[in-house]
Amino acid sequence: MAFAVSLWFAPSDEQPVRDMWKAIHEFGISSFLWVGAFRPHVTLAVCEQLDVVRFRSELDTLLHDITPFEVRLSFLGCFFGPPETVSVSGNAVFLGVTPSDPLLKLHSQVHQLLQQCDAEPRPYYLPHRWNPHCSVAREVTPSQVCEVLSVLQQFQLPIVATANRIGLIDTPTEIELDYCWLGKDNKEVEPTR
Repeated sequence: MAFAVSLWFAPSDEQPVRDMWKAIHEFGISSFLWVGAFRPHVTLAVCEQLDVVRFRSELDTLLHDITPFEVRLSFLGCFFGPPETVSVSGNAVFLGVTPSDPLLKLHSQVHQLLQQCDAEPRPYYLPHRWNPHCSVAREVTPSQVCEVLSVLQQFQLPIVATANRIGLIDTPTEIELDYCWLGKDNKEVEPTR
């Protein structure tokens, strides 16, 4: 078991990524993200151990004065290799995130907070090592990576989404433990999935 700290998008902005997941599923390549308990996200950190109650309280305070911001999913990319060297998912296709000042600052602040809470993030997610991305296909073979890229040519990029909260996830079960809103006045209603 591990804990992921993930940046979530406004529910109204998740659909373009979900449409990609659906297309990959309908082409019979991979149903992993489409049928799983996943939501489009950008993982900020993954820790083996985390005091969720303490971290969530501190995170809520940190996010109080951080307003929601734009995230640009600008290009398609691939990770190849075993999970411990590339990401939590091994071979994967992703939407690459264009780094922005708000994103990089928030990422750094989250890692400072994790350090204060005595959590040790996996090295892949540390500042200056992190490759921000939103997965569109996970646990695929190298030949399936090519198929995914072919299917996704029909979609227009960039996808622009509003990052409006941070979720805490129990992985690999993908159980959503809790989330915190960015900004003191940001309380969008969560739709049913």
